[in-house]
Amino acid sequence: LKASEQNWKLSENYTWRETRFFRQKDKQGKVKEQESKTYDVTMIDGKEYERLIMEDGEPLSPEKERKEQAKLDKEVAELQRENPSQRARRLAKQKEEREEQERMFRAVPKAFRFQLVGEETIDGRPAWLIAAAPRDGFKPFNRPTSWLPKMKGRLWIDKQSLIWLKAEVETLDTISFGLFLARVGKGSTMQFEQQLVNGEVWMPRRTEVAFDARLAIFKKLNGEAEILFSDYKKFSSDSK
Repeated sequence: LKASEQNWKLSENYTWRETRFFRQKDKQGKVKEQESKTYDVTMIDGKEYERLIMEDGEPLSPEKERKEQAKLDKEVAELQRENPSQRARRLAKQKEEREEQERMFRAVPKAFRFQLVGEETIDGRPAWLIAAAPRDGFKPFNRPTSWLPKMKGRLWIDKQSLIWLKAEVETLDTISFGLFLARVGKGSTMQFEQQLVNGEVWMPRRTEVAFDARLAIFKKLNGEAEILFSDYKKFSSDSK
């Protein structure tokens, strides 16, 4: 957990680019509609900010570009107007959200049975391949941990750093989000990949979710969502 906290602190010194694809499929599993949006992402005083820069691979129109710049200017101005008490509350809330994620990560060893099933090389790095299956008797203690017994997966663990390089997850049952307004069906899959940036910090490389989902009780969706992370650049937080 200390390593994770240190990794988060280092990540605040980076900007990056995210290209997000959404592909909707027909009943035969063929892509019938696709859209993409590309964002420049930066940390502003510990807060992640996303600025839209491209849609479907094309630069924004001058009008949309002006709107995005206005949104950024407004965000920066609001942060600059914070008094010490307001800033402390915001940073405390962000820390609480990270700690909530950490609580779920700490629950993983209790929620799964792990088995070493082989060794592979990921991006030139030797890794252990580990299978994870739900452990009988695990008792979830909040909403995120209630999803863990409904998943199985595989992990590729870097032999040198002991950091996960890649993870694959499959749902074993329907998972509900947002007060049951969205449901992801059994058999949906998720893939996550990480990369070492500048030899000092582990950052996302790729995320993909293939889903059979329902929004509220009305709309059924079958498709893929993919995020590609690129152009990591380090900057001075003071100058930024």
